[in-house]
Amino acid sequence: MSYFSDLKIKYVDNKFIFYPVVLVSIISSLCYYLFGTEITLLVTLTLSLLIILSTLFHIYRSLSSELEDERRHTQSLFSIYSLLDIRHPLPSMVRWAAFPKFCETVIEYVQLVKPKIIVEAGSGVSTIISGYSLQKFSSGQVISLDHDQNFGNKTKNELVKHGLQDIGRVQYAPLVNHDIDGQDWIWYDLSNFDKSIKIDLLSIDGPPVKTQPLSRYPALPLLYEYLSEKAIIILDDAARDSEQKIVDMWLKKYPEFSLRYEPSKKGIAILTRNLD
Repeated sequence: MSYFSDLKIKYVDNKFIFYPVVLVSIISSLCYYLFGTEITLLVTLTLSLLIILSTLFHIYRSLSSELEDERRHTQSLFSIYSLLDIRHPLPSMVRWAAFPKFCETVIEYVQLVKPKIIVEAGSGVSTIISGYSLQKFSSGQVISLDHDQNFGNKTKNELVKHGLQDIGRVQYAPLVNHDIDGQDWIWYDLSNFDKSIKIDLLSIDGPPVKTQPLSRYPALPLLYEYLSEKAIIILDDAARDSEQKIVDMWLKKYPEFSLRYEPSKKGIAILTRNLD
C-alpha cells in the first residue's frame, strides 16, 4: 500500500494511466468474446505497445519544452540582474509568482516609456522589479493592489528589505462586486484608489483565476479612465484560454490598443496605444 500512497499521481495523469487501461480492458474483452485467446493476446500487446510509445513521445516532448522554458527563465534572470542593481535576494519566481520573463518585460517597457505611475493588479516579486526599474530608468511610484492582506504585508516587507519603500506602495483592496456594462464582476475594491493619478503602465497578474470566469477582465474597464494617453498594459498568464478571451474582449471594446504577444510558458500579452 505504501507504494501506491507514495506515487504522486494527479487527476491530469488519468489520460496516460487509467483511461488507456480501461480502453485496453474493454477492447481485450470484446476480442476474447469474438475471436478467442490468441487474437486477444495479439491485440492487447499491440495496443499496449502503442500506448507506451505514445506516452514516451509525450514525455520526450514535454521534457524538451520544459528545458526550453528553463533556458528562457535563466536568460531572463541574467537580464534582470544585469539591468538592475539588486540589493537583496529576490522572492521566489515559481508557481503562481511572476516568472522571470514577465519581470524582464516590465523592465523593458519601463526603459522604453519611463512611466511615472505603475499600477499592479496583484503584488509580489513584480512589485520589487517595478520599483527597481523606476529607480534606475525613471522616477515615480508603483502602486500594487492586493486582496490578500497577509501576502500584501509580505510584499511591503520585501520593499523595505530592498530599500524601495518610498517607491513601492501596496494597497489592501479586498475583492468586491462591480457593475460593468450591466453585468456583475468581482474585482479589487477601488474606494481608496487615488482617482487623480494617470496610469502609464498597468501590470495585471491578479486576481486568481478561480475568483470567477475571466477574472482579470475588469482591470481595463474599471481603470480605463485613469490611463494616460500612452498607457501600456501587461497581462500575465496570457497563454491560458481565459486570458486570450479577455484580450479579445478588451480589443473589441477598446480598439485603439495594439497587441503584442510574448511567447513563454505562461504567455504575456502587451497592449499599447500611441506608442511611437
